[in-house]
Amino acid sequence: MASPTWPDLPTVDWQPTLATLHRWTQVIGKIRLVQSPWLNHSWNVALYVTPVGLTTGTVPHGDEAFELTMDLRNKRMVAIRSHGEPAWFDLKDGMSVAEFYERTLKLMDKIEMPVSIYTTPSEIADAVPFPDDHENATFDHDHARALHRVLLSTNGVFERFRSGYLGKASRVHFFWGSFDLAVTRFSGRTAPPHPGGLPNFPVDVAAEAYSHEVTSVGFWPGDAETEPIFYAYAYPSPDGFADATVGPEGAFWLDALGEFVLPYSAVAAADDPADALLTFCESTHAAAADLAEWDREALECDHPHGPDWWVNRPHAPAEATGPAEQPEQAGAPVVETHHDEAGSRFVVTVDGVERGFTVYRHRGGRWIFVHTEIDDSVGGLGLGSAVVRFALDHIRTTGEPVVPLCPFVAGWIERHPEYADLVDQERLAMLSER
Repeated sequence: MASPTWPDLPTVDWQPTLATLHRWTQVIGKIRLVQSPWLNHSWNVALYVTPVGLTTGTVPHGDEAFELTMDLRNKRMVAIRSHGEPAWFDLKDGMSVAEFYERTLKLMDKIEMPVSIYTTPSEIADAVPFPDDHENATFDHDHARALHRVLLSTNGVFERFRSGYLGKASRVHFFWGSFDLAVTRFSGRTAPPHPGGLPNFPVDVAAEAYSHEVTSVGFWPGDAETEPIFYAYAYPSPDGFADATVGPEGAFWLDALGEFVLPYSAVAAADDPADALLTFCESTHAAAADLAEWDREALECDHPHGPDWWVNRPHAPAEATGPAEQPEQAGAPVVETHHDEAGSRFVVTVDGVERGFTVYRHRGGRWIFVHTEIDDSVGGLGLGSAVVRFALDHIRTTGEPVVPLCPFVAGWIERHPEYADLVDQERLAMLSER
C-alpha cells in the first residue's frame, strides 16, 4: 500500500507534465553548465533535490554567484544572487518551453547576471530548440509534486547508500539530460572508451563520463512505454552480471537496457519501501563489484560511518543507529522526542518524564504551530530547541509547509534559517492579521 512519502504515481496522466519539466530543467541545467568549471563525469551540470524542488546549487558568475531553484511546491522559478534581492516568476499550466526559456533568461537579466546557452535539448530525439517549442506546455501541479515527493524520498535512500562507501562516489544528483536521479560508485580503475550513441549527446562527453569503472543506481520516472523504475548498472558490465541474484523481490534484468530494474510500484507497495530500495542498491552493487573483482574491503564500510560522537549524536535518525546503539553517559539525563499524533503535539522528555511540548493543528495540508511549553525547572538541556527541531525535521519528510503562529517556533526558525523554506509565508501573514 502506497504511503504519503512513496505515493502511487499517475504513470499515464503525468506524461505531458514530465515532458515539459524535462525541457524546463534542461534550461536551468544548461545555465549551470555554461557558468561552472568543468568537473569530471559532468558533475558540474547536475541539479540537486531540495525540500521544495530542484536547484542548481551555487553557480559562479564573475566575482559573484547565483542559484536557480525550480520550486515545485510553491510553483515558482526562483533566482537568488549573492548581492541584492531574489527574483522569480510563477510556474503555471500552459507555459510553453519557449516561454519558460524566455522568462528564465529575463530572470537572469533581472538579477544582473545575463547568460547565453545552447538551445537544443540534450538526449532527446528530434529535439525542438527551446525558443521554438510551443507544444510542450503542461504543468499539472499535483503531478509535479508527485514527482518531487518521489525524488525527495529516493534522495534520502541514495544518501544512506552513498554513506556506505569509502572510495570515490558522486553526489546524489539529478541529470536533466536523461531526467533521472542517480548516485555512482567508482572502483578507482580506468574503463574502456564508452561508445556513445545517445541523441544530442557528444561522444567525447560520454567517454569522459565513463572514463573509470562504475556501478550506478538511479530513479527514472518513465515515459509513455515504460513505467517508473529504479535501475542499476555497471560500466563496463562484468561477465555474468545479468545472471546475478539481486533483491528485493520484483527486481529483474532488462536486456533492452542492459541493467537491473525494480519497478517503482514494487517499492511503493513494500512494507518498508526505503529498505526495499536500499536492498536493491546494495545487492546490485555487490553483484557487479564481486564479478569485477573490486577491492570491496578497502572501498566499503558499514554505515553510518563517522566518529563516535557523530554516530551517537542527539536526535540521530533511528534507522541509522537505533536506540540500542546510543549508549548513555553515566549520570547524563536522557533527552528524547516523539510525535504524539493523537494529541497533535510533539513532545520532549527527560529520563522518561515529559518536560515540554509544541502543539499544532494540521489543516489544509499545513502544520500550524499554536503553542509551546517547556518546563522551566529543567534548564540547560536545550529542550525547546530539541522538540522544535524534531518537529520540523519530521514535517520536512511530508513535503508540507509550516505556519509558525507560535512565537517560540517562529523565533526558533528565524534563528535557524536552514528551516525557513518550510514556512508558508503567505498563509502566515494571512493568519497573523486575524
